[in-house]
Amino acid sequence: MPWLTLAAAAAILLWPAVLNGYPLVYDDTGTYILSGFHPEVPVDRPVTYGLFLRVASAGSQPWLVVVAQALLLAWALQRAFSLATGRSSPGAAVALALAGACLGGAGIAASELMPDVFTALVIVSMAAVLGLELSRRDLVAFGALLWLALVVHLSHLNLAVALLVLAGGWNLAARRARFRFAPRRLALIAVITVSAWLTIPTTHALMGGGFTLARGGTVFLVGRMAANGILADVLGARCAEARWRLCAYQDRLPMTTDEFAWSPSSPLYLTGGWTDENFAEFRDILRASVRTRSGLARHVREAASASAQQLLLVSPTRWIRPLADPSFYAVAETRRWLPRAFPAYMRAAQQRGALHLRWLDEVQWVALALAASALGVAGASRAARSAAARAWPFAALLVAGTVSNAVVCASLSNPQDRYQYRVVYLLLIAAMTVWGAIAARARTVERVAAGAVGAARTDPGARG
Repeated sequence: MPWLTLAAAAAILLWPAVLNGYPLVYDDTGTYILSGFHPEVPVDRPVTYGLFLRVASAGSQPWLVVVAQALLLAWALQRAFSLATGRSSPGAAVALALAGACLGGAGIAASELMPDVFTALVIVSMAAVLGLELSRRDLVAFGALLWLALVVHLSHLNLAVALLVLAGGWNLAARRARFRFAPRRLALIAVITVSAWLTIPTTHALMGGGFTLARGGTVFLVGRMAANGILADVLGARCAEARWRLCAYQDRLPMTTDEFAWSPSSPLYLTGGWTDENFAEFRDILRASVRTRSGLARHVREAASASAQQLLLVSPTRWIRPLADPSFYAVAETRRWLPRAFPAYMRAAQQRGALHLRWLDEVQWVALALAASALGVAGASRAARSAAARAWPFAALLVAGTVSNAVVCASLSNPQDRYQYRVVYLLLIAAMTVWGAIAARARTVERVAAGAVGAARTDPGARG
């Protein structure tokens, strides 16, 4: 029965892919396919998700990739819910999948050939390890899942560090609190994070790409500066002496991070593109931008402003568009490396412009408002807080992880819906977990009371 309900939950999570007739794809899907099947180290991201895609697809079946993603997400949500509420319900996996997939973006994330589903798995795994009582088997399972989720995307490493800092800060600031995170668990998370951090450059080095997380990582940081105006100010102040090549293109600023990184007419490409020379120049520009206290303060202010914007950009469907033109990387690489799947790719509703899912955006806002209200009501009631005592640390980390993801992504790139939709449904899971714990506690109290009454009725001494 547990495996049947888990399979049912995974099937529910995959409803967008089933409706589409093929897993959902994004512009970057082609890069991941190429990096895994060629294989070669991308200049702007880890090769690890590409390798996962190749292995999980058995070399030819992209449907197996999204099935694996849906099973991992369904298991993590169901197992954490059972541990947090103290009861294992066969319907929990199905209920959680229904809430995440039909009231939020969990189904979209699980159904796409992108590492987005693993962002939520970073948060859920860390919340389980830090906030729940786990058996050794569960600890190993969640630890392994966390490691896998960390190595597939660079932003996940930063997200893990942010949550570690928050958890450690709580221990320092709330020394008299009823709950504090176990130092051994914090150390375990730190070890897993460092291990993942080392795995990526080691893999790249073994594949001939050098011992680096991503050679072109500075492009996105400078692109963020191009969007918020810092780059134009730094160039204006330093170009007379620095002689950077970007100085010749100050009139093209400002521009969005995506324009800077991908537009053929951006200063990046006009100065040679993704080259080591540009990467070195960008490092000099970044150092110059934080050399003064005022410069560093401005970075902080811009990051805070972008984070506030990112918290409200949560649409699960706004990024979905047809990718059928032969010039698109996703089309070319699917045809090249997954030829048996290519006819289904081109027949998919997404590529025909027939995948209409915008209703999910409106439903999600209603669900998020209800979840926030449910958490607020539970938090305001002393009885509810007591009844859900074992669930609150886990739920609090889900909320903290959702906010941390917005801060990390907005600080390193320009705010966009894709970054936040992939985790915001965890607020629904947090509310369901807290109220599930309250309901489980109420049933336990009822059973104990019923048992006491029954014992009193059958005990002659009690009747006397």
